[in-house]
Amino acid sequence: MNMARVVTVAFVALLSPQSSVAQQDPVRDCRREGDAARVIRGCTAVIEHGKRIGGYPEAWVFVNRALAYEQIGEYRKAIVDYDLAIKLDPKNPVGYMIRGNAYVKLGDFVRGLGDLKHARQIDESDHRIPYNLGVAEESRGNFDAAVSHYSEAIRLKPDFVNGYNNRANVYCRLERVQESMDDRLASMSLGVTTPRTSQRFLRALGYYDGPATASMDAATINALRRWTRDGCPQNQRK
Repeated sequence: MNMARVVTVAFVALLSPQSSVAQQDPVRDCRREGDAARVIRGCTAVIEHGKRIGGYPEAWVFVNRALAYEQIGEYRKAIVDYDLAIKLDPKNPVGYMIRGNAYVKLGDFVRGLGDLKHARQIDESDHRIPYNLGVAEESRGNFDAAVSHYSEAIRLKPDFVNGYNNRANVYCRLERVQESMDDRLASMSLGVTTPRTSQRFLRALGYYDGPATASMDAATINALRRWTRDGCPQNQRK
């Protein structure tokens, strides 16, 4: 039996129903999304309880606390928890991938890319890993490598909207207008971004002044092309 599971279950079992700690349910709080402070408190309580009874929680407890630390910008604290998660589950590629992302956010591309590449060695089928490699390479201005990684992510998951959008952004920076256009249209065809959404975006930037339509008509495509040729700016034209 996995000791980590025993520690987590025992933590809840040892609390009385009337306990204020029981009412807070640290295990549930540790699994919560969105409320970083509550997740950190819950996961920390689970970890501290494990230490008191001589056990250790599962890797997910450290991962969840690390993700919460990242949410509030505490990347170095997050990395400490990712280190512990990886020690507990060294064959799980996700641990290396998310620790690599934290290193990239700190500007440590050597360690970040090292972790991401190690994750890919463990699992070559997860589209998220080459996608995050693409994000890392794009962040440091290595656009050709970013395109290659995004392309690999799309190959693994052909309906991966973020892959198309990010590759379109990089193509735009490389002034590869038609390829950027093709990726934007591919992304729209998957139904996440609608023509009306694109028209509102382009109108706000001063590239489109036509009516809202349910299809990508010629006016919308021409506006998208002008925006792409201008380098895909995010601010209104002057």
